[in-house]
Amino acid sequence: CASRCSHPQLSEEVGMEDDEDDEGVPSFRDWVLPCREFHGMWESLCYEEDVKGRLLSYADSAMLFSKMNVSPQLITWN
Repeated sequence: CASRCSHPQLSEEVGMEDDEDDEGVPSFRDWVLPCREFHGMWESLCYEEDVKGRLLSYADSAMLFSKMNVSPQLITWN
C-alpha cells in the first residue's frame, strides 16, 4: 500500500456558507473534504445504479490525469 494508498486526515473545519438570501437560506455550503462531519456516511448511501463505483472511477481518472499533467483543454469530464 506504500505507493498507491494515502491516508488523509479528517478535517475538523465546519462547513462555510455564503451570505443568506432574502429568505434566510444560504445558496451553498462549502466543506474541506474529507471532513469529520461526513465520516461514516458513505456506507449509508444507497443507489440503484453503481454510483459509488463510478464516482471512485471518476476520481481515480482525475488523479491520473493530474499526475500525468494532462491539459484540461484536451479532455472533457462527461
